[in-house]
Amino acid sequence: MEIRKQRGIVEAPLEVKKGESEEKDLQEAINSFVQIVEDYLRYYPDHWLLLEPKGEFKK
Repeated sequence: MEIRKQRGIVEAPLEVKKGESEEKDLQEAINSFVQIVEDYLRYYPDHWLLLEPKGEFKK
């Protein structure tokens, strides 16, 4: 039996600023989140398949 080791990465909580415009604040938070994901996908390009639907969920 082959034992596979996996590693996880935990980032600091994403802070969402609360200003006058909730829509603008939300868009900034989304942009920050997308940037973090994009950085990891660029660093680990072979892991992007984890974001693809698998099996019965694929259309």
